[in-house]
Amino acid sequence: MFTTMKFTLLLINTIVVVAAAHLLDPKSIEKKEGNLRSVGDPLLTKTLVIIIGNLRGGEKAWSSLYENYLDPSTADLALMIGKPRAGYTNSSITKRAKYYWEVDEYDDWADAIDLIDGPGWRTSFLAPIREAKEKEPWDEIGNKMGGHNVLGGIKGILGSGAIIFMFRWFLSQKLMEFNLVEKYDRFVITRADHYYSCPYDVRQLDATKVWSPLGEGYKGITDRHLIVSARHVLTALDILPHMISNFNDYADCLLAPCNPELVIARRFEVGGLEIDHFPRTFFTCAAEGDTPSRWLQPGKLLEEGVLQKYPHEYVAARTNCQRL
Repeated sequence: MFTTMKFTLLLINTIVVVAAAHLLDPKSIEKKEGNLRSVGDPLLTKTLVIIIGNLRGGEKAWSSLYENYLDPSTADLALMIGKPRAGYTNSSITKRAKYYWEVDEYDDWADAIDLIDGPGWRTSFLAPIREAKEKEPWDEIGNKMGGHNVLGGIKGILGSGAIIFMFRWFLSQKLMEFNLVEKYDRFVITRADHYYSCPYDVRQLDATKVWSPLGEGYKGITDRHLIVSARHVLTALDILPHMISNFNDYADCLLAPCNPELVIARRFEVGGLEIDHFPRTFFTCAAEGDTPSRWLQPGKLLEEGVLQKYPHEYVAARTNCQRL
């Protein structure tokens, strides 16, 4: 039988904490308070899967996330996203998330970068890149000069690199604000529009390394999916601030043909992070009505009930799942 004191302690330990927090004055909610991380057996470690960017992919993709990724890894889910489109406001993924943060969208993401350490970077960092652009104009897709996609999202620069890196900065602030680095052992930083073709437990991977799926690295490290320990997660997210503070370390990339994947690889190299790769068991997809991508548009309808994005990803995921 429970004593009154025991019952009271049990009740306190099971209270769900709902906290309102503000990130750039958007809606920001920690839906539940996480428990302290486990120690000892690697299969008992606590994992937080974090989806950043826009909600895309739809319910079929998200069902595969729950069944084939979150559940096998006994992982919690966090969302750091732009405002969902109408059809996704009350979707299963927003209900499944333990942590939910909305980030404002910017017409010019330079305004967001000002939040890191003021506007001084516009002179010390952005101006040299603008000057290089004037000397040798970028082509129609922005691939001729560096900074084209590395800083994509800044007014006049194509691509989405600045957006990708700012979401990581926003996330780093939330991990520190809610002390999540102390509550979880491992973090998966990914996006919503992945279809997971078969069960995969991320806890089987060596926690001392940073893990990336094979493929889509574009001579660097893919920005679509990353598995990293609590020890290294803040370094792995510290891309744009480090780049701004250490221009010379990235100058060859910023002033020459480059991409976000190469910048990530450079940052990890400078930070001493050891990278390894695991077989891809998921592929990028889309659903009807999704927010348009800045790059590739959806292709044919697959038997999984989602639209195909990158055919080689789909083949790799299917092939690897047959081998596992």
